[in-house]
Amino acid sequence: WMSQRIFWIIPFLLISLFSSYKLSSFFIKKIIYRLISVLIYSFNTYILLIVAGGQFGVAFAYGLSPLVFYTFIKFLENQNFKSSVLLGLFSGIIIALDPRIAVIIFLGMFLWLIFNYNIFPRLKPGVFLERKMFFLLNSSPFLKERSFLEVSNKNFNIKTIKFILLS
Repeated sequence: WMSQRIFWIIPFLLISLFSSYKLSSFFIKKIIYRLISVLIYSFNTYILLIVAGGQFGVAFAYGLSPLVFYTFIKFLENQNFKSSVLLGLFSGIIIALDPRIAVIIFLGMFLWLIFNYNIFPRLKPGVFLERKMFFLLNSSPFLKERSFLEVSNKNFNIKTIKFILLS
């Protein structure tokens, strides 16, 4: 039990606290709010159950993921050799630790690119998200009884679908 604390739990806590503090410093200016966000991120019930269950690969990936995201944001601001090596190293580590969390982080990186950089010149992110989400919610098999768009069947045809998807 003592070796588990020394070699797994303490390093996880240090990584999680440091990486969440780095990411929160990018978004939050007041130090007290940064510390509150670090405590919430590092000690929520999900990660406590993961650590208590002994899934330390998932725990380390969870703890490292804010640092990966922070490195990605810094890479976009200053694209040089050092930041690309750091991003590649941290991304490789998180993939090795837990690919599921890596996929979630990479999806977040992709969304960050879409909404903060104009990588699709025709695309207006707000309109894109609004139309696609409403379409997805209405096409879900679980939501057949109540539609969020309240579109009648006679008006919902192939032209409507093309308009939603292509505009």
